[in-house]
Amino acid sequence: MERYSALSAEEGQFEQSARLLLGQHSDIAWWMNGTGAMLGCNEAFEAFFGSIAEKMSSLCFERIVSQKDLKRISGYFLKARTGRAQHLEAAFIHRDGREVMLRISFVPVYAGGKVIGLYSTAIPSRRDEAAWLEFAASCTEDRQTDSSSPLVRELGQAIDRNQLLVYYQPQLHIRTGRIMGVEALLRWQHPTLGIVSPGEFIPIAEETGQIIPIGEWVLRQACAQIKAWQDNGMEPFTVSVNLSPRQFEQSSIVDTVSAALTDTGLDARYLELEITEGMTMDVERSSATLNELKKLGVKISVDDFGIGYSSLNYLKRFPIDTLKIDQSFIRDCTTDESDAMIIKTIISMAHHLNMNVIAEGIETPEHLIFLQQHLCDEGQGYLFSRPLPADQFLQEYGRIGSVVESLGLSASLTDQMWIQEQLRATRHDLETTLRQQQGKIMKFREEHGKFIHSLCDGELLYRMGFTPGHIVGKELRDFLPPRTAERIESFYRKAWLGNDNVTYEDEINGIWYLSSLRPIRRGGRVVEVIGSAIDITQRKRAEEALRQMYARFRLIAENTTDLISVFDTDGKLQYASPSHEQLLGFALQSLEGKTLSDLIHPDDHNAAAAFFSEVVEKKKAGHEAFRLRHRDGGWVWVETGCTPVLGGDGRVERIISVGRDITVRKREDDQDEHSWKPAE
Repeated sequence: MERYSALSAEEGQFEQSARLLLGQHSDIAWWMNGTGAMLGCNEAFEAFFGSIAEKMSSLCFERIVSQKDLKRISGYFLKARTGRAQHLEAAFIHRDGREVMLRISFVPVYAGGKVIGLYSTAIPSRRDEAAWLEFAASCTEDRQTDSSSPLVRELGQAIDRNQLLVYYQPQLHIRTGRIMGVEALLRWQHPTLGIVSPGEFIPIAEETGQIIPIGEWVLRQACAQIKAWQDNGMEPFTVSVNLSPRQFEQSSIVDTVSAALTDTGLDARYLELEITEGMTMDVERSSATLNELKKLGVKISVDDFGIGYSSLNYLKRFPIDTLKIDQSFIRDCTTDESDAMIIKTIISMAHHLNMNVIAEGIETPEHLIFLQQHLCDEGQGYLFSRPLPADQFLQEYGRIGSVVESLGLSASLTDQMWIQEQLRATRHDLETTLRQQQGKIMKFREEHGKFIHSLCDGELLYRMGFTPGHIVGKELRDFLPPRTAERIESFYRKAWLGNDNVTYEDEINGIWYLSSLRPIRRGGRVVEVIGSAIDITQRKRAEEALRQMYARFRLIAENTTDLISVFDTDGKLQYASPSHEQLLGFALQSLEGKTLSDLIHPDDHNAAAAFFSEVVEKKKAGHEAFRLRHRDGGWVWVETGCTPVLGGDGRVERIISVGRDITVRKREDDQDEHSWKPAE
């Protein structure tokens, strides 16, 4: 490694630490200085990329990254250089020339307030099954070597030796200054190295599996601390705990969280679990896990939102409560128009999805005021407080709560801004409601003798082939045929003149609708008219089908000798075919409104009533014979078949009867009966 002899003292110390941390690591690993020049790599890097590793005096992504992912990984690398760890998946070029998907991490390391180097680790993605199996096999072979690393051994003993600490960084409501929650952040108090940054030991813990017990310890410590503060009378607030990718993949994660809540006695609503966008790439599994966690009553937040390799589709699929805007956008939000626009877009999108928004990395009053102006909900950053141990957090509690009031916009101004936003949101919700309701809502007023629409929306409007833009600000003649406009205008005029009950039916582009108009009065005079409309197309089609059916029915009925009649369910005659006049001698007009009892022989009343009731109750056709009255006082035997007609609700609406004269047959049957004698 002679090519690294010109390193500065800080870089030299970093290079030595990196070699100690990652030199024997089973994962692919390399380390760079703050400008991106490659300082070293481990054997796994050389084994994966081959001889190219020896030729690289600087990390040339063009040599090892697939062209399709080159621009994206360069962007993540630049973000990491600004001080925030980055995680992504990208296609790399294996030593044999094939492309392999790797899960890569860039972890910045600070000294003297600046980034002096970056650790980089990579493992094959689980989506690349062949590479993953090859990697898993190599991990099994190297496991003994990794576990023998001094730092790995010491990290495994850190919990038992009480070397791990939980610090708390407050999250403030940036309108009121109230502390809404804290984020629990892990620190390692090493006996010789001092406070070790999570960026230095968390990647090791993640890859060796030590993150599982460490993560559970942090979760329990945070829950216990919040419960203790509550028991001591402190106003309740939420604690946010980060879940690592490896924790989130555990099938027991829901049970782990549930047990922590139960054992510490903390109400689930005061626990928020933070995940990153990259952890949700397996949508089905992630969705199932998050929904199970939500059933416990905890909140879910997405950390570092905006920099992950993910689709916005997950925002509507996952039960997310909070989005945390990554600090890389906040840093230059007052000078970089792109960052400012991204922040405003995230806030607006989150609010429309009923999500809370927390901005990370607030370091200046200008950051705070910008976020207040654009209605961010909460903030977190060094302007309010650095991460603090629990006892120091209590000491600083009062001061922290006063920062917003002293450095931000006045409460009265922010209240006005929030009221305006709530009014805007209310108007938007009203517009959305109007647009989604099945009918149509409209308003109009008279201007210079014309009826001009000031509002028109609803699902029915779109099905008619219009949008609000076609209607609002225009009169009927601007978008309807002249005759149709003239006809509807007459109803508009009636409502404008004060008629409270104006209704009309019309058809537009094949859609029949029923509209109702109502005048709105102020000071005793009509100032506008509001109207609503509902779709009656199906009713109109049914009426037309019924009309056509009755027309065919009448054509048949009026050209047959059978007695065709229609009764309501009370037995009242609604229709009688012309054949009734020929057979019974009564004029058709005289039969309308008659009941069964008016037409049937007294001796047949009971049998006829029972038969009719059975047809109605059982909704089943039947046949029977009765005597009907003739105009000359005689009786005509009629054999009838009755069929029930059901309405849309399944109830019998009417009975159709078809009968024929069987008087001659009855007489013949009677004669045969009287003339028959038994054989002797």
